[in-house]
Amino acid sequence: MMPLVLPLPAVKKKDEPIVGAKAFRLAQLISRDLPVPGAFVLTTVAFDLFFEKNNLGYLLERLSLQNDRSILENICRELKRKIKKGEFPKNLKEQINQEIFKNKLKRLAVRSSATSEDLAFASFAGQFESYLNIKEEKVFDFIKTCWSSLYEERVVAYTLYHQIPMHEIKMAVLVQEMINAEKGGVIFTKDVLRDDERLIIIEAARGLGTQVVDGIVEPDRFVVEKTDLKIIQRKLKSHKPVLNDEEVFQLASLGLLIENFYQKPQDLELAAQKEKIYLLQTRPITV
Repeated sequence: MMPLVLPLPAVKKKDEPIVGAKAFRLAQLISRDLPVPGAFVLTTVAFDLFFEKNNLGYLLERLSLQNDRSILENICRELKRKIKKGEFPKNLKEQINQEIFKNKLKRLAVRSSATSEDLAFASFAGQFESYLNIKEEKVFDFIKTCWSSLYEERVVAYTLYHQIPMHEIKMAVLVQEMINAEKGGVIFTKDVLRDDERLIIIEAARGLGTQVVDGIVEPDRFVVEKTDLKIIQRKLKSHKPVLNDEEVFQLASLGLLIENFYQKPQDLELAAQKEKIYLLQTRPITV
């Protein structure tokens, strides 16, 4: 029987179709002893079981028969409403509670890991929702909200544009230890603006890295040459930089290591707490 829930360190290559790209890549980083927060993943088997328990299959069938945007959006609105009112199967709820207990998770991050997320030809970056600093007792509500984000209007538009059949996309969900970041940000192992793979771009700000990802704050920006990992440009928001030179070197080294593993430029999200760096996500850079 396919698993409903998997601890992230237990995820293997064969599990990629049921855990989604985001969770699978983090599991690969863990297997290489890279710093990833404690986490487990609800597989697409759990997604299917929830839909079966709440009799939502007929709406997915209707999705498969449509390519008219207005009709698709109506079906999706109904799906979102029913997901949020739905009940968890007892065995799934028990397994989630067991993993939270085993991982000693008190504050959680709940993140999407859709099966069509970060495809080579189309990145779903920013399309699906992540929820941060969630109390343990609220995790089930936010898992459902994460599932329902699969049916937002912007996702409908995106899938139609890229000709991805909506009914074929399923949502695995990552439940991670919440890192209360003192600083966070992103690493691009390619300068996308200049289309230059000789450079690494690091952007960082104080607090959660989502502020950088979502464009809420203007971060410090460091440009690093790959050949010798030297900083060749700094753009700082104050006299005191968010990152010192040693931290920039460490992050650039980490980005280069992961790029070499995947053999293509990467977009990484990171958090730092008490001088320890955590990797929250890696995906190929798509434009």
